[in-house]
Amino acid sequence: METFKIYLAPMLDVTTPQFRKFIRHLNKDVILFTEMIVAETVIHVSDEKLTQILGEYEENTIVQIGGCDPYSISRAIRKINEVTKFDQFNLNCGCPSSRVQKGNFGACLMLQPETIIKIINTVYEETGFVLSLKIRIGVDEFDSYDFFKDFISSIVSNTKCDTFFVHARKCWLNGLSPSQNRTIPPIRYDFVHRIKEEFPKQKFILNGAINNVFQLQTKGNLDGFMIGRAAIKNPFIFCEFTQKLNEKYTEIEKHTTLLLNYFLLYNQNEIVKHIHIFPVLNFFHGKPGNKKYKNFITETARKKITFGDYIIKLEEFLVNFNF
Repeated sequence: METFKIYLAPMLDVTTPQFRKFIRHLNKDVILFTEMIVAETVIHVSDEKLTQILGEYEENTIVQIGGCDPYSISRAIRKINEVTKFDQFNLNCGCPSSRVQKGNFGACLMLQPETIIKIINTVYEETGFVLSLKIRIGVDEFDSYDFFKDFISSIVSNTKCDTFFVHARKCWLNGLSPSQNRTIPPIRYDFVHRIKEEFPKQKFILNGAINNVFQLQTKGNLDGFMIGRAAIKNPFIFCEFTQKLNEKYTEIEKHTTLLLNYFLLYNQNEIVKHIHIFPVLNFFHGKPGNKKYKNFITETARKKITFGDYIIKLEEFLVNFNF
């Protein structure tokens, strides 16, 4: 697995700076995605607000951009790089939500490959950065392999883009919610394996229902797996994938040390908020005491105490609680 990489998928209200900090704390190798940020938002917010939204620079982190105007996206990327130093960027061409469609970006862009080509080339000319793409295998009735292949071919032939994160489902722009679009359209892993065979020099990362380390047995010649919702339920999934050692991470002693050290990453005089504990709500996923643990850390956070005091209470709970 020297060149095979594992990625955390961009997820709204999930891949916050705090969640990414926690995942990085658990695993140094996983490549992280920010939440999608709209280009116009980047342009109009203050530098301080932008840093708050994206978090501090951390290598092996990719910023996902949403938008359809090549020059606005270029301005946004330049600003992000100047303010935060992030230097890897991805264009969202896979989100089917109605809000995103109103802005003429996300999955509907797959029906406008010429727009995507213009965006990629303009960004490269204006900033020097080459965008990667987050895509679906099809949109609405355009769901044949030939459509998918023609899309990839047009991008590869006309831009420097060589990295595609592929959610191996088509999506419906109308009639299904974003949540339904993640589950109802059938998975077609075969499309992604086949496209890699036809474009061996390009990188293809598989996304969609990746939730079990044994799926590595079917990775074939792909360049990576992207894990999304499964990471919320089981944050140790990245350890399982990148190290193939489930047993190493089932010992409560090691879990508790990692958990306490996560809270030590913050200013100890700062007040603990829900956004800080959200990443670790399912830290003891699969353990009999997980529900009681979740209740404890949630109720304790509501007391608005500092990280220093929070750690003391958490340590007392973990020492006295029998998992």
